[in-house]
Parts: sequence; structure tokens; C-alpha cells
Amino acid sequence: MDNPQDDLGAGQHLAEEGAVFTNGTEEEGNTERSHSNASYDDDSIFFEERQLSDMEIDGEPELMEPTPSRRSLSHPHGNSGKQRLVISRAMASRRSQKLEFELPRVSETVLPTSQAVQGPRTATSTSVSDSKSELKWKERTKINTISHNGTFTLGPLSGQPAVMLSVIEKAITLGKRNILLDTTFSPVGSASLKQIGYAALIRVATDEGFDGEYDVCDRLEHGENNAYAKPLISYVSHRIGTERSQLKDHFSVVLGAFNLSHASGTAPAINLVQRRTYFYPQTPSISDERYKYDYSRPFEHPVFAGYMGAAFFSSTYYSGIIKRYSDVFVSSIQEKPNELEVPKALVALASTAIHACIQDFSSGIKDNFPTKELDGVWKLSLEILDGIQKRNRMKYHRLMHNLYIESSGAVSSMHSMTNQQVYDTIDWSAIEQDDDDYNGNGNHDGNPPAQASNKVNKQPVTAADATNEGSRIDSTL
Repeated sequence: MDNPQDDLGAGQHLAEEGAVFTNGTEEEGNTERSHSNASYDDDSIFFEERQLSDMEIDGEPELMEPTPSRRSLSHPHGNSGKQRLVISRAMASRRSQKLEFELPRVSETVLPTSQAVQGPRTATSTSVSDSKSELKWKERTKINTISHNGTFTLGPLSGQPAVMLSVIEKAITLGKRNILLDTTFSPVGSASLKQIGYAALIRVATDEGFDGEYDVCDRLEHGENNAYAKPLISYVSHRIGTERSQLKDHFSVVLGAFNLSHASGTAPAINLVQRRTYFYPQTPSISDERYKYDYSRPFEHPVFAGYMGAAFFSSTYYSGIIKRYSDVFVSSIQEKPNELEVPKALVALASTAIHACIQDFSSGIKDNFPTKELDGVWKLSLEILDGIQKRNRMKYHRLMHNLYIESSGAVSSMHSMTNQQVYDTIDWSAIEQDDDDYNGNGNHDGNPPAQASNKVNKQPVTAADATNEGSRIDSTL
């Protein structure tokens, strides 16, 4: 895996980008909410601003949603479709009771008494050891971090022990896959990348057999939070979302599908965003706005196939991921296994990008991706798809199969003949008829066929040859 941070520590990189954790509290890069000197730029993809709940507004800190049990975590060969919401604290397993990102923690490590009078400390590389004296973490769980003024960030990947380096790289790969193809966590929601990153780390560690006591999973969930879990989750989550802003690169495809331009003005775009009418194909024969769209055919507007083709089935970063996991394209109808479908997650993600592109056009401002409302768009898309599948399985299948065919450019087998049908169309009775006039030489007149030359001209035909041949033919006319 490429490592752009061999010369600069991964932890230093995140610190420069504004990913700072101090005293157990995350200082997000949004300038409206953070007083930190470091902040993310406009393309921030890890620390999204989240809405303040009533509890936070009233002055009490809001607890982070608990993480799901180990059994519900995303896996390349399983999609827990319905498990989009974080499992309640009562249902969480012993190892997945909570992610204490937002909670201050009192470290049990005794700090030097001279720290209070020391000046600002320079960044130093540290190997994280036992966070509690009674716990003896396995050697393979160790990571190298960078400590700066009480804040820990992950050190350069080139300096990580082999076992944890493998876990980190596999978790990043799995997380990037799950952004596209999994519906356990919203890829555009508040704190979504942290959830996806944590789930990927746990999944990989579990698959590697590192889920026993005092092992990687145990240390992620019960070890020292600031010095171990946060540096790992922060780095992995940041890497997972690095390319997420590229989902808006296909701006022209979206605008073209709706004929949006400076000439059309922003009014049509505003209506599309506010009423979510971009889901539906138009009915041009009807002028009344109330009946302008066919609300019985969500996701059948050409923009969906056009956008998905450009974003996921062309020469893009995410198309490379799709190609590696092509086994996710399966039919939901057992009797039609060859009529492949796009997964729900891919359609829902396309909805968020389409919405974002139209929103940018309507406002005249290129906003960050994702914005707050896109989490709701993603969830709404899944709910609509679930509703179609529940009410009409064949309609759902045709919808998803058509999206697969139109976006990927594959040849549909929906109306194709089977091998048996092709065999049955042959006129066997005519073949069985005995033709006495046929002499076996390829004709019916009793004369042998003309002898064809066995010589083959292997010289390529050039443009000059074609011109000369045309001149010769003209001269004979």
C-alpha cells in the first residue's frame, strides 16, 4: 500500500489537519465550534460538524452512541441491510459497549510531578504500553504513537510493528469498501467515518484471530482510550474517507440530466432539492407541477444510471474498488440468478451525491461533502428501496437490474434466450430431410464447386491501396 506519510508521521499529519484530541475531548476543525489553532480545510472528510442536540444546548454533554456488537460489524461477504442504526447499549456485547470519543477520561497512569512546571513539550515517539498495571496486553497489540502535549497520534506506518501494520492496512481497505457497498453505517452521517473505521478494525482483528482477552479487540475496547484506541481509529477513519469528496466530481453529468444551466436559472434546481423530485422520471405530456413526475417509479430518472456509470463504472478511484468486489452484484430473485442487480448501498450513495450537486447549483456555492442533510437523503433512499422490495419483489428486481445494466454497460440477460431455447429454434425436421440431388460438394447442380485459391494475402491494406483500387474501378466505368 502506498504510504504518503513515511517522511511525516501519520499522527503529525492528522494533527496538522486539525485532528486533535486533548483530555479525552475531540476538538473538531469547524471554525464555528472550535477554538483550536489547527483546523481542517474546506475538504475535511473526517471531522464533520454535527448538530447540537437539546441535551447539549441545555448544557449537558451528550453521550456518544454505543457501538454495535461484534456480530453486527460489516464484513465483505455479508451485508446487514437493516442494521443501519447503532445497536442500543443494552444489546451491545462486552467488547462493544461504547466508543467514548466525547467523554473525558481520567487516566490511571501516574504522571511525573514535574510536568506542571515544564514548558511546552516537543513531539516524541512513544510505544504504547500497559494502560493499567493489572492488564498485560499481548506484544502484538503494540503500536507506535507520537505524543505532543498530552495528545497521542499514530506514528508513521513504516515504524509500526508488522502485525498491527497489517491490521491497519486491511481495516482501511475494508472501510473504503463499506462506504460503497455496506448499509450498516451511513457513509455521510455525523461521526460516520469513526464508526466505519472502528467496525473495520474490529472486523479485521476478529478475522485474524486477535479477539481474545488482552488481544487487539480487547485493547481497542478496554485499553487506554487516548493513547491507543483514538490514534488508531482516527488514522484509519481519516484514510477511509480521503477520496469521499470525489463523489461530487461528476457535477456536469447531474446537471445535464436535468438540463440545468445558467439559462434555466436556479428555480428548477431548488424545486428538485426541496421536493426530492430528482428521484422520479418526468412526464413531459403533463404541465401541472403536481403530476409532472411519475411517483410510482423512484430511482428511474436517467440521472441515476448516468451518475453511477460515471462514478462507479468508469476510470475512477471508486470504480477500482467496485471491480475488486464484483461479487456483490447478485440477483434478489432466486429463479433469475443471471439478472444481476446493483446493491442498495450504491444507489443510496449515488442519491446523496446527486442531491449535493443539485444543491451546489441551486445555491451557487460549492459546499463541502458531505453536508448535514445528506445523512437523511441516504436513509430515505434505503427506506424507499426497502419499501419497493417489500411490496413488489419483481418490480424491485427489475429496477435494480436495469440500473446495473444501464450504469455498467453490461448486456442484459433479462430478455435473452437460454441455450435450450436456442437449440429448440433449430429446424431439425428440415435437417433430417434427405436431398438426393445434393452431391456432397457444396452445391445441388451435380457440378464440382470452383477451386478456391489457398493463398491468403497477409499484407495489410493501406489507405494508399484503397485509393489506388478506387481509381482502378473508376477507370473501368
